[in-house]
Amino acid sequence: MRQAILQSEAAECGLASLAMVAGHHGLELSLPELRQRFPLSLKGAKLAQLIHIAQALGFKTRALRLDMDDLDKLALPCVLHWDLNHFVVLQKVSGRKLVILDPAIGKRVLTLEEVSEHFTGVALELAPGETFAPRKAVPSISVRQLTGKITGLWRALAQILLLSIALQVFVVLAPFFMQWVVDQVLVSADRDLLTVLGLGFNSASQLVFGIERMFLDEATSHLDIHNEQWVNAAVKQLDITRVIVAHRPETIASADRVLVLHGGKIVQSIDNRARQAATGVEGNQ
Repeated sequence: MRQAILQSEAAECGLASLAMVAGHHGLELSLPELRQRFPLSLKGAKLAQLIHIAQALGFKTRALRLDMDDLDKLALPCVLHWDLNHFVVLQKVSGRKLVILDPAIGKRVLTLEEVSEHFTGVALELAPGETFAPRKAVPSISVRQLTGKITGLWRALAQILLLSIALQVFVVLAPFFMQWVVDQVLVSADRDLLTVLGLGFNSASQLVFGIERMFLDEATSHLDIHNEQWVNAAVKQLDITRVIVAHRPETIASADRVLVLHGGKIVQSIDNRARQAATGVEGNQ
């Protein structure tokens, strides 16, 4: 035990003192581990609680009341009660110099006169008991060690980052796009452009959510032939099953298979060689 273990919370000076004494005897404990095993209140630990914790760790304990002249007779290292509301570790006594490991400050070398201003006269000796089991501290794992051996992690994180940026851009631009649609498309009654925009949003949803089928009920009936062919070609690039209610020969002619309905039932299925003679439902099946 060469260095002091500094407390990270105001109420854990007792735990830090026990951790330092335990480390001297070969039981290496971290404050987070002690904090998890022995949770304390915001007021910290009293001497009785420290005795209970030390015994749970396998130590034999002895609480003493003594004078300043008897400090060199203590079994070191030991815990001293300090300033009525604090605990420190007495590491070494050398003549009139004492080495104090203070969880709040660190290592200090004080004279007997300086110690007498803080020491309350109560000490706690700790010695390994029959159930005491020394062990090394559990090695901590850094983030680099945790993620270094995962194949493809950084590539996946980069993809997630790019997708997040793309989604944020879409969220930011969507209100401006809708404002433009309302101000320009609806006001001018441009039905062709409105239909194309609607199909564009529909197609985007197929790509984002992985939908396998698209149903278009007379979706392009208001477009001219050129725009309708352009929309159908763009939708076909999605490589999904498209089911289109159609009446135009040009739309029917572009289908892979034509199903003829009558009374809500399929009465005929026509392949590429016979589709020119049919009207009904077009699909990519």
